[in-house]
Amino acid sequence: YAQAAIFYTEAIELAPKGKDEETGKPISDLVHVCYANRAFCFQKLGHHEKAEEDSRKCIEIEPTYVKGLFRLGLALHARKKYHEAIPILGKALSLQPKNKQIKQALGFAELKLRKSVEQP
Repeated sequence: YAQAAIFYTEAIELAPKGKDEETGKPISDLVHVCYANRAFCFQKLGHHEKAEEDSRKCIEIEPTYVKGLFRLGLALHARKKYHEAIPILGKALSLQPKNKQIKQALGFAELKLRKSVEQP
């Protein structure tokens, strides 16, 4: 995963950036996808803060990119920020209501939040 993160970093640096003036959409799908994929690598490496940062960059570029939202939710969950993870995972689920992984992650985050509130 470390080597993949390096390659995604290079791709981000080389990819065309900016938005189309007429549509407001990103010029290239490459940048936000690379951020989401690098976030996955960081998550696997246990670098949850970096995963959160990259996921936020991804959804800043493409706010409805489900993988970016999902990875942000997972990173927040890993950092025990359940109250932040739940609405992000909820948004991802609203975009892909049949996605079992998102449903499971959302349920788990809700459970963890309840448990953290119940404990003194």
